[in-house]
Amino acid sequence: PLKLNLSGEVYLNQAVAMLGYPRGIPLKIDLNGKVIRTHVGYAQYDLKIDAFHGNSGSPILDRRTGDVIGVLVSGQSDLRARNSPRNR
Repeated sequence: PLKLNLSGEVYLNQAVAMLGYPRGIPLKIDLNGKVIRTHVGYAQYDLKIDAFHGNSGSPILDRRTGDVIGVLVSGQSDLRARNSPRNR
């Protein structure tokens, strides 16, 4: 089982990782993520991480400790399926 870090302590440039099963991929892992923005007073932060649509709910891990420090809830649209109406 993964250990939860509920302290809420997240800092800029903190090294993070993510794993999940988006878009039918057997396993998507990114070990090179980092915190790029924190929001004072909110339990929310922005990451630079390679996530796909469907990674929502994936654990965000502190790379140093392996503890879960958050859950991915949304991302920017940069991956589009080849037959997507936006790509026609």
